[in-house]
Amino acid sequence: MNNLLIHKIAFCVAMIMACSLVVSPVVAQGTYSITVTTANSSYAVGAEVGISGAVTPAQSGILVTIIVTDPQSREVYRTIATTDVNGAYSSSFIAEAGAAQPTGTYTVVVNAAQNGASIASKSMTYTVTLAATPTPTPTPTPTPTPAPTETPTTAPTVAPTTSPTTAPTAHPTATPTTAPTETATPEPTPSPTVPELPLTIIGIAAVLAASTVVPLGFKKTQRSAVKAF
Repeated sequence: MNNLLIHKIAFCVAMIMACSLVVSPVVAQGTYSITVTTANSSYAVGAEVGISGAVTPAQSGILVTIIVTDPQSREVYRTIATTDVNGAYSSSFIAEAGAAQPTGTYTVVVNAAQNGASIASKSMTYTVTLAATPTPTPTPTPTPTPAPTETPTTAPTVAPTTSPTTAPTAHPTATPTTAPTETATPEPTPSPTVPELPLTIIGIAAVLAASTVVPLGFKKTQRSAVKAF
């Protein structure tokens, strides 16, 4: 009896475990959801493609497989990202250098898994186009800058310097010089005018005078000689 009961209990536990393995993935798919988006809806050939999304309800540690295929359904990128505490994940890639990258529609498929079972999946598309040749930007014509008008500089007003007042020098008063009084010189009294005589009369008078003087002198000489003897 006890052995039968033990077998029944063991059978029930095994059935429960088997059912949990089958039902849990189905329940998980209905419980979680996932989003996926790219940074841009269109990329030029060779550009970096950014992929991001989130799992809800937010839970960290969920593994998200990201697969990108080109327009020919060839896989061009595959990686596994892990969600953070907000349930977010992200990744980015650039086409392998030298590899042919056809233009067209690319497909991104993401699949979230927990404990080895898929819990959510999502897909989206973006396009790749040829890189457009940039149109050269015309060089703007420089606008001539008007020369600045010189503002006349007002010369600073120089304050007048007060010169020390010099006392006027007293000039000596000139003593008036008395002009000497001119002594009147008496005019000479004119000598009486002797009437001029003829030269002949003057000559005769001179001879007579001489003849008169000589005898007188001779007589005096004789008198002097007599007294001497």
